[in-house]
Amino acid sequence: MKWNKYIGFPLVFLLFTLFLVMDLGVVITDDLSNRDHPNWLNEIINESTGVYLLIPLVYLLFYFFSRFPLNDKNWKRRLPLYLLVQLAFGLSHTALMCLIRIPFYWLFDMGNYLEQYGLLQFKIPMEFFKQTLFYWVMVGAYQLLQQWQEKQIQQLKASELERQLSKARLMTLQMQLNPHFLFNTLNLVSSAMYEKPEVADKILADLGEMLRIALALQDRQEHSLEDELALLDRYIRIMKMRFEDRLQVDLEISAPVRPAIIPVFLLQPLLENAIKYSVESTGAASVWLTARKNGTLLQITCADSGPGINHHLPSANGNGIALNNTLQRLEERFGNNYLFSMVQNNGKGTLVTLEIPFATT
Repeated sequence: MKWNKYIGFPLVFLLFTLFLVMDLGVVITDDLSNRDHPNWLNEIINESTGVYLLIPLVYLLFYFFSRFPLNDKNWKRRLPLYLLVQLAFGLSHTALMCLIRIPFYWLFDMGNYLEQYGLLQFKIPMEFFKQTLFYWVMVGAYQLLQQWQEKQIQQLKASELERQLSKARLMTLQMQLNPHFLFNTLNLVSSAMYEKPEVADKILADLGEMLRIALALQDRQEHSLEDELALLDRYIRIMKMRFEDRLQVDLEISAPVRPAIIPVFLLQPLLENAIKYSVESTGAASVWLTARKNGTLLQITCADSGPGINHHLPSANGNGIALNNTLQRLEERFGNNYLFSMVQNNGKGTLVTLEIPFATT
């Protein structure tokens, strides 16, 4: 475990400083409760050296814990090693406190530290009891830190797996959409081939350009609305060559929304659906496509002059594949954070409204 990533020195120093302040508070109030006048300099030197010397030792302990982790499977085998390190930790801390306090006592003319320290046969065990408690608290703290880090790693892995799964589902849906579009367009070419060969030739040219763009986008799930409109323009040209003056498409796209990021092939199924059912019902089609910013949302509407909403709904015989696919892609990409509605448009035709979060990156 990369423990030093989570317990950087500034944080450790701050925690031990807070511990020192509380420790000094206990010592000073204990002196006052015994009606003793606190020796501030003596208490500050003793407590600060005792506390701050723990910092390098804690880093060494955590390094040891990371090299020889303790867990349910190996604790019996590693417990003797941990007890040995506990002993080494305690003796090291006591020795370092003595070594660093001796020059401080001499510097501030406080006398001989070793003479004031007390009987070693009692002082060393006294320090050791405190050090034992501290040592096992550090063992527990490391275990908690390790469990927290493992949980974070698992959450990151789960999040990454979910992201990859979502991407795979989106790519699958997109791959389903492209053959559907290709099949419908080739049907147009087939119907025009014998009646108007020159029209079929132009359709194939635009279709080839659309397929070239689609291949370039096969690893992408999103692009700008501007790029989508360039793709849509070729589709509209194909449809107009097929239906000529029977098709009228009006686009009203405000400039501020053109950089907005949207799913690839989002608009084409909406337009295809509107044209298909309008032409089938009335022999002609008028379609109005708008895009504007509505607060924090990108609002896209597609209205047509067709027979109405019932003819647009996906059915069991395969109608509405592209529209159904689009709804699945929106669900996969935005979850519940989007709106899709299909209503009767003032008594004639259908109005589709789509709202997704507005974003440019």
